Amino acid sequence: MCHMKNQEESTLRICRLGRVAYDEALDLQLQLVELRQQDLIQDTILLLEHPPVITLGTRGKMEHIYREPRQLAADGVTIHKVGRGGDVTYHGPGQLVVYPIVKLYNRPGGIREFIETLEQAVISWLAEQYGLKPYTGHGKLTGIWIDDAKIMAVGLAVKQGVTMHGLALNLLTDLTPFSWINPCGLMKPVTSLHLLTQRQVDFRQAQDELAIRFADGLGEVFEWIERADLVDQAASLRRQLLSQKAHPAGSDQRGE
Repeated sequence: MCHMKNQEESTLRICRLGRVAYDEALDLQLQLVELRQQDLIQDTILLLEHPPVITLGTRGKMEHIYREPRQLAADGVTIHKVGRGGDVTYHGPGQLVVYPIVKLYNRPGGIREFIETLEQAVISWLAEQYGLKPYTGHGKLTGIWIDDAKIMAVGLAVKQGVTMHGLALNLLTDLTPFSWINPCGLMKPVTSLHLLTQRQVDFRQAQDELAIRFADGLGEVFEWIERADLVDQAASLRRQLLSQKAHPAGSDQRGE
């Protein structure tokens, strides 16, 4: 499916981060967003899992979390208020989280079409690989649904033309923690690929197959980048960027 590169195409970098704490992943996203805004890196997609965490989006309400913070903490679940769209959701092991760091300038359709492209990549994968009938919700029913249950949450943010946050697809996710919240504030059930198919899902294979579909949907060829290389490059470029801001070209550095 992944096509040959022509002169008008750019290279999309995709990185498997493994299991990453929410704060650590957020910090990396913010670094990459700043670098992408300055055209110091290419479009990048992060594929990962989080340890158990509940996040509250810009429309999130604490009353949509049914357990006390101390109870959640005892079970190893943290709570974070974040700048993405949406209400409350849960992330945990077995859930594929997708964070696209993509510059929207020169992309027709803006954020809405960009989200639809990502959603269609997942919908086609679920339908073709597993024979399911997923669909996108409308209005408040954002994300991807199968029958009356949500299998993928969507919550993106755009900062100076660059996307961050993203998608959360339930593959092998333990769905019990979703009973501790009102997912997305909708009072609707949540499902997973494992629950629907009663099959063991290969997490690595799912990442590989979806990477191809994301790249094709975005019209880009892609290359894998290792986590260590991505983190080291981001840190190095950010140091350079901060140095340039502190000592802009043409400024007089001489003392009196």
